[in-house]
Amino acid sequence: MNDYYQFQKYDYLIRWISYWHQINEVLKLRPKTVLEIGIGNKTVRDCLKKHGLDIKTLDVDKERKPDFFGSVEEMPFDDNSFDLILCAEVLEHLPFEKFEKCLKELEKVTKKNVILSLPHFGPPIKFSIKIPFLKFSASD
Repeated sequence: MNDYYQFQKYDYLIRWISYWHQINEVLKLRPKTVLEIGIGNKTVRDCLKKHGLDIKTLDVDKERKPDFFGSVEEMPFDDNSFDLILCAEVLEHLPFEKFEKCLKELEKVTKKNVILSLPHFGPPIKFSIKIPFLKFSASD
């Protein structure tokens, strides 16, 4: 029961859609080396590994068992260490004053590309149309 609750709480549908977009954007750019910052439950990392990418992880939470422990504010890497950096749903956890410093650090550590995503906190807009004789099932 607890595992199901945790799954529903953390891995809800919108998050899976986000995972898909993150993976898709990374694969389209065909990097050889990737750094994922903020590894969450390792879904994106595991999928990218299955697609043959050399992916390393960085996180501030040692319990998540990242490859490297540290912050996006000051990463423990040389300049141009990775072809691509994926930083998805991370920077919103830091004070806004640190945003520019983090962007400069991302630019320093990547050779080519940074994929950066931030959550949208606005109200969702939903539309529905009732079609006679068809059953409708809605889930959030």
